[in-house]
Amino acid sequence: MKTIGKHFLNFLYFFLSYFCFLYLFELIFGQKEIFFQTLHAALIFASLMTFFSMFIKNNNAILNIYNLFSKRENRK
Repeated sequence: MKTIGKHFLNFLYFFLSYFCFLYLFELIFGQKEIFFQTLHAALIFASLMTFFSMFIKNNNAILNIYNLFSKRENRK
């Protein structure tokens, strides 16, 4: 996978996961009209996490999660 595509997928993963978590959390506790604040917070979080993950050697978050749950590992 190309480096730009990997960073974009990391950004998309961090953004969607944090946005969904934060939006559902705030909806459960009854706050209304919080869409744009949640969107802004998720964009900042995803940008920072993507920036910091650029300095990690194996930084493909989606691939790491897939490998974590895949059954291809040969554990003895």
